[in-house]
Amino acid sequence: MKRRSLTITAALFCFCSILLSGCGTEVNRRTFVEIMGIEMQDDAYRVSLQLYRPHDSAGNFDLTAPFERVLTGEGITVSSAIADAELRQGKELFLGHIKLIVAGNALNPSKDLEMLLSEGISPGCPVIYSDSPYNVIASSISRGGESGGGELLELMDSSIRRGQTVYTSIMKLSGDNKLLNLPCVLPLLETYPLAENTEAEGEKARFNGLTFAESNAIANGNIHPDDVAGVKLLMDDYKKRDKVTIPVTINGKTAATVITNAKTSKTAEITDDGSLRVRALIKAKVRIIENPYGLDDALIEEAVRRNLHDMVISAYSTAVWYNKNDVFGIYKLLRRHSPEQLEYYQANPQSLLAESILDIEVKNV
Repeated sequence: MKRRSLTITAALFCFCSILLSGCGTEVNRRTFVEIMGIEMQDDAYRVSLQLYRPHDSAGNFDLTAPFERVLTGEGITVSSAIADAELRQGKELFLGHIKLIVAGNALNPSKDLEMLLSEGISPGCPVIYSDSPYNVIASSISRGGESGGGELLELMDSSIRRGQTVYTSIMKLSGDNKLLNLPCVLPLLETYPLAENTEAEGEKARFNGLTFAESNAIANGNIHPDDVAGVKLLMDDYKKRDKVTIPVTINGKTAATVITNAKTSKTAEITDDGSLRVRALIKAKVRIIENPYGLDDALIEEAVRRNLHDMVISAYSTAVWYNKNDVFGIYKLLRRHSPEQLEYYQANPQSLLAESILDIEVKNV
């Protein structure tokens, strides 16, 4: 019995050794990608990949080993561009840990980005837009070798909470567009040089408004940074942690407030005269944070309601009236509330959007 037990133990030991050595070999044969940029240049796809820096035995970044953090590849498809980057790296690229996708010019979201889902990228992976994905990725790398992807995600998260940008996932951009041919908005990231008197090198990044993305195109017009908070309101995209500052001025006297919560409900219908009418009810929770002139709370709240109303009108004007983009889900509203009117809407959606009527009611709660 004892000999049999020893035999089983030895067999298990050998099996585990083979299994673990196999895993180690698998990891060593792979390079892990942290951020991916995709763009079109001269009728070819170009991918820019920020790679995870290897760690030493203590779990710290290995800053002594020679390592190229930014890798590029080109091809006639996104897949062939990734394959070209793999060839240059000499190792298999693992995309399952990507934290962020930076989309560039002339991409077709429903074709180009949906392919990435089959490569193991999380459907919830955020997507942002830049006119130069390579510059974004190259400038995001910390001088100390830390995670550039983490820094960009922190920047995006703080910008979302302040009402300066929105979150759009790869599933939202590729899946929804393919299913319903609905546009959405992408955070617009721009880089700019650091001040000359700073010791750091490279460029800084900031989110500067939104751009439109449809099923077959990206960057079909932009939304100004001042209108982003209105987009969040009309999209009903306010989250629990969001705190958006709304300054007010009454007879030359100023105060500052924050929106700590907001809920928006919308309906849409085709009226008897053939017009598209959208109604939005916004319930916002307002907190006064600065009132140096002792203005009446009711006057401040009324001014906040006017400001929110104007912000939403401005956002709707840019997206729907001017750019004819259904980023607020009007098609879905009709499908839910008035399915019998869908055929009429689909016959000429752009003219209906351009001439649509928006009714807004803002309430303090």
